Amino acid sequence: MFKSIWSAITGVFKKINFKDVLKRIFQSALVVLLDSVWDIALKVVQEVDSSDLTNSEKRQEAFNKIKEIVVAEGIEIKDSLIGLLLEIAVTFIKNS
Repeated sequence: MFKSIWSAITGVFKKINFKDVLKRIFQSALVVLLDSVWDIALKVVQEVDSSDLTNSEKRQEAFNKIKEIVVAEGIEIKDSLIGLLLEIAVTFIKNS
């Protein structure tokens, strides 16, 4: 009896594509992360855009503010992803 139960369990696991399951989990987590940081990036870029700073100074100020907010909210995100979202937010605002 134990062999038949074990055989049924292993048969189910063989049918599950764990690579696909993990991919979907990570994609969902990334969407949630990007959504929350996108809102922050867009708000910060809008605020900094109206300042008298140079474009380079605006980018640095926006990056620093975004980083400060996400750290305060306990969001772990790489600087490169913050930079990417910042550039997308700048482009979005310029084209709005």
